[in-house]
Amino acid sequence: MSTPSRIRLAQCRTSRRTCDVPGCYNPSQKWGRYCEIHDDRCQRTGHPQGHTVGKRELSPYLSSVNRFIEEHEHHPAIEGACNVLQRLLDSARPKRVRSGEMAPWQRTNNWLVHLRENKVTPQEMLATIVAMFLYQELDPANFRSDRHFRHQLVVRLLRLAPTKRDHTTHFRQDRITVGVRDFLSERLCHSKLGALALRIAKHIAQDENKKHDFLRCDIDGYHVPFSHN
Repeated sequence: MSTPSRIRLAQCRTSRRTCDVPGCYNPSQKWGRYCEIHDDRCQRTGHPQGHTVGKRELSPYLSSVNRFIEEHEHHPAIEGACNVLQRLLDSARPKRVRSGEMAPWQRTNNWLVHLRENKVTPQEMLATIVAMFLYQELDPANFRSDRHFRHQLVVRLLRLAPTKRDHTTHFRQDRITVGVRDFLSERLCHSKLGALALRIAKHIAQDENKKHDFLRCDIDGYHVPFSHN
């Protein structure tokens, strides 16, 4: 017979367990692995040491992707991906369910409705997805784990629509839940859309690396032996 939750909680509080994050010696929160600070950060970003990727941070990668998409706008794969995203937006229907009872797919559906109502285009969505893959390709150290990357991908995608705020307090009312991030990222990253985004990102990254790798070149006379004086 399993130990009742209240007894387990009391045992955890008296066991003096510390946070699993290296270098953090704060006590673990309840019976979780992390302290309160790192547990909150894990809930918000997808990793206890992660950060939220902002618009400004993604901007240079997004610029490169937008140039690529403009140059290849009539490529069948680009057109096909935009058609898939357009159908996804068109098929979304608002789910009138009480907040606490919503399943992740219902919340995701309502987010897609929010994107459609705010005139977010499939091209913008595709560019954002590819830009996140490009960011990971060029600067992988900025992502603490695959889960951190996937969660931030969903955050940047859904934040293409304006933030809903309370008119009185101005606090954000549209928190992107962990369930939505897990649900949507799983389907994006393990689909042909995700595979295409990764393929485009690798193509752009290869070109970017060639531009910046200016010392990788031949030197005239490199193979001519030096004479002894």
